[in-house]
Amino acid sequence: MELTAYYDSAGVLTIGYGHTNRSETAGTYPVSVGQTITAAKADEILKADLVQFEKVVTNNVTYPINQNLFDALVSFTFNLIGYAKKLELEGPKPKTPEEAVKLNNRLPRELPVYDVDGETIIGKFWIGE
Repeated sequence: MELTAYYDSAGVLTIGYGHTNRSETAGTYPVSVGQTITAAKADEILKADLVQFEKVVTNNVTYPINQNLFDALVSFTFNLIGYAKKLELEGPKPKTPEEAVKLNNRLPRELPVYDVDGETIIGKFWIGE
C-alpha cells in the first residue's frame, strides 16, 4: 500500500493498493500528482475498486467455485494487464454436484492470459496451485 501517489512501472499514476485514474471509480476517487491519503482511505478505495472485479468473476464463472478460488480470481482480475477468456475460465459445465467436485479437484490448471487484442498470449495463470 502506497499512501502517496506515484508512477508505477508502466508510468501510470497510482495510489493506495493500485488505484489509478483508469479505474471505474476514478470519478469518485481521482488520483493526482503529490496526493496523499490515509490507510483508511486506501482501504475504502480498494473496497470500491473491487466491486467491478467481483462482478466480472461472478458474471463469467458459471460453475460453483469455493471462496478461495473466487478471491484469487478477483485478485487476479484486479491486477490484470491482459485478460482470460470466459470460455477458458468456465471449462466444462458440471451437470451434478458430484461432477462439480470432480472438476474442482482437477486443479491446478493453466489458463492463458491474453493481451487486449484477444489473440496474443502474454502470460499464463494457474488456478488451484
